[in-house]
Formats: sequence, C-alpha cells, structure tokens
Amino acid sequence: MPVAGLGLEEISISLGSKPLLNKIGLRNIKILLYIVNISASILYVYTNLGRFSPPWEIYLFAPSSLKAGL
Repeated sequence: MPVAGLGLEEISISLGSKPLLNKIGLRNIKILLYIVNISASILYVYTNLGRFSPPWEIYLFAPSSLKAGL
C-alpha cells in the first residue's frame, strides 16, 4: 500500500505539471484520481462477480475467509 501511495503522488505531480491540468490544482487532481480508482474497482468487481462490492468490503472478495476461524 505505501508503494501505491507513492505512485499516486508521482502520477498526480506529473499530471499537475501539464498546462491544462495545472489550472485544476494538485489537490483536485488527487481527489479525481481517487474517485476514478474507486469507481473502476467497484465496476470491475460488479462485472466479474455480479454483485456490488466496494474495495473496503473485504469479505465479498473472499467469502471463504469468513469461515477461516471456525
């Protein structure tokens, strides 16, 4: 996860240096990247599993992990 955060920082700085996106601001670019990332993740899971599963709902990704402690 820390590497993903560094990657997001590098991508947002790179996009922020572009003339057109420079007007938006670095903070807004980061917010936009987060929204796109979460939306793409939810859409990917919905198309492959056929159900709504946000990235923070880990048990829908691995239902077998619910029975691991039994």
